[in-house]
Amino acid sequence: MFSKLSVFKLPNVVAKIFKRSLNTGGYCEWSIEEPQRPMTVSIIGGHTGEGVLATFLLKQTKLVDEIRLYSGLISPCGQGYDMSHIDTSPQIKAYTGQKFLRDVITDAHIVLICGGHPKKPCTTTEELFESNADYVRNIAMYVGEFNPKAIVCISTPPVGACVPLVAEVLKKNAAYDPRKVIGIMTLGSIRATSITAKYTNNNPSDVIVPVIGALSRDTLIPVFSQIRPEIHIDEKLLQLLRDKIASAEDEALDLKYIESTGSCFLSSAFATARFTASVIKGLKGDANVVECGFVRQLGHIQEFLPYMGSIVKLGKDGVEQYYMPTITDDECKQLQKAYPLIKSQIEMGETFVLGAQRKARINLKSPLYCQMIRKKPITMIGDVKIDLNELDIDKNERCIEIIR
Repeated sequence: MFSKLSVFKLPNVVAKIFKRSLNTGGYCEWSIEEPQRPMTVSIIGGHTGEGVLATFLLKQTKLVDEIRLYSGLISPCGQGYDMSHIDTSPQIKAYTGQKFLRDVITDAHIVLICGGHPKKPCTTTEELFESNADYVRNIAMYVGEFNPKAIVCISTPPVGACVPLVAEVLKKNAAYDPRKVIGIMTLGSIRATSITAKYTNNNPSDVIVPVIGALSRDTLIPVFSQIRPEIHIDEKLLQLLRDKIASAEDEALDLKYIESTGSCFLSSAFATARFTASVIKGLKGDANVVECGFVRQLGHIQEFLPYMGSIVKLGKDGVEQYYMPTITDDECKQLQKAYPLIKSQIEMGETFVLGAQRKARINLKSPLYCQMIRKKPITMIGDVKIDLNELDIDKNERCIEIIR
């Protein structure tokens, strides 16, 4: 039988002899290995400003082999063809129409959900969710059906509601893995970092400000007590920084609409591309990839909120571990103030899918619960606790590698 076996008759596989056992009279064991799939990122909402610019940035990296742009209505094909002329290795493919969504999602390592209706001045969280809920649910249904192993990264607003929505849809398809559904909070982190660096006269490339909570104005909590490197910030400056970070998006939106230049997508596209690059690095085995993400919480943190933004370490299965940083009394008060707003967003996402079947509402915890978080700050999905002080984080290595 073995004399008739030919590797040339085994398409798409590699036959490799890896062991010869003398105990079996020279019998050879064969390992049939499938070739490694090209690193593929599917960008849903590829016609939007955020989708196009994120693609443009990822096209300049060596991390990805194939980028698929998709839009249900407005064609991204012209944008994709234009970017295909850039002489870098990632290949660009573009699709338009619902009938191609299955092909876009199948076999992708990462499904990036961006686009939808962008935030506009005076738009409420509820209005934004109502505009984007069907769009996000439709993508999640296709992921659950055709590619349940994909890592789903979500930047469509409001992230705090869309992440639990996607989770509940995947649960209905028996395809939910909390490590693989991540809301992108990098935009909050880079805003906090750039504004803090500006007002403390530091180079933004040398500063990291972690954020927790969620991504909207009143739910994003910069953890200044864990800023790296340590920077002295007095109470007056601390309040100024909080106000500037909270109002940054609204101020940018007001300016862009006054100028009739549309929504804010430049910084969000950069944040989305950087987070996606970090996920790819984790998939490729990089052991030191850290970002801020809105994820399903486990352990004692889920008693406070089942989903919340925290520091995540990314790996071969998505979120390997996560870290709730130690917070001060003042930061604790900020988190407690944001609690009902984050809870409301979570309930919006879950109720949209479950309706009357939704689980009992979460009871509001007392302010004393913040003390519990401070006493037990570290929770994890993996086996190793994460401490920012123990990680040798080179921020520049986490950034997009432009034409390297």
